[in-house]
Amino acid sequence: KILDETNTNLLLDLTNLYTNSYNFNFSAEQFLESIPATKVKAIHLAGGIKNKDNLLIDSHSEKIEEGTWNF
Repeated sequence: KILDETNTNLLLDLTNLYTNSYNFNFSAEQFLESIPATKVKAIHLAGGIKNKDNLLIDSHSEKIEEGTWNF
């Protein structure tokens, strides 16, 4: 709705989406299905780390997590 009302496009950060879906246990696939593909104009990928609590951190400091490539 925001994209339509502002007549803008989306930078889709797949690393951030994967990180948040992993940490907060939601379906990244369902979230992706809700985004209008015609509004996605760029995709961002970067690596991260797992901290001592086994949470992913979008740190841009390591290789891209394998799960991110599933999208």
